[in-house]
Amino acid sequence: MAKKRIIVVCGAGFATSTAGEDEVKKIVKELKIEAEILKKRVVELKTATSMGGADLYVLMTPTTVKLNGPSVNGVAFISGVGKQEVIEQIKQILSE
Repeated sequence: MAKKRIIVVCGAGFATSTAGEDEVKKIVKELKIEAEILKKRVVELKTATSMGGADLYVLMTPTTVKLNGPSVNGVAFISGVGKQEVIEQIKQILSE
């Protein structure tokens, strides 16, 4: 299976993206998937998408940028609300 590219998007690039990144690392380890996980601030997103996109975007903040790949709402990793559903969505996307 090819290496997956995952971009975790947040407002400032600190706490929320780190929380999202930690959760994604656990998921890819469980699935035994090799992945490149990048943290990007929302203002960097347009540049990131123009450079090839990603297999998955984990959004820790809302964005109006048109994404060229599937995305999930990663806020559940901070709030805990709907966390298991987001984990299942990520597993489904990365297993395709």
